[in-house]
Amino acid sequence: MNFTLNRNYTLRTKHGHTITFRKGEPTHVPPVCWEDAVAIGAEPEDASKLNFEDELTDLPKPPEGMERERAIRESILKLEKRNQRGDFNAGGAPHAEMLSKLVGFNVDSRERDTIWRSILVKRADRENDAKTAA
Repeated sequence: MNFTLNRNYTLRTKHGHTITFRKGEPTHVPPVCWEDAVAIGAEPEDASKLNFEDELTDLPKPPEGMERERAIRESILKLEKRNQRGDFNAGGAPHAEMLSKLVGFNVDSRERDTIWRSILVKRADRENDAKTAA
């Protein structure tokens, strides 16, 4: 599809494409670069073909509430079993980026810390119960 820009500009995309726009001249832009062209203010010849929102509505929604917590908790336990270098930070907590890769949705460090602390507290309680029972 062709796009027109209101100024001279060379667009360098994250996909490795370089597209030179001349003020007011229609310029061909490959589909993979449409979003980048729109981001710099280029206007498409046929705006009806641009439908970025449809692409976003097709994405699966990340789980919420207890399902989300369970998925993160299970991933943390898998990381502990795997015990590979780089899975945990210097403080001993699992890397949020690694958890995000495992669960398939974004996990921030605050959410990770809350669940990680609950795992550690439950583990400490079980160890204390075992010691007092013995």
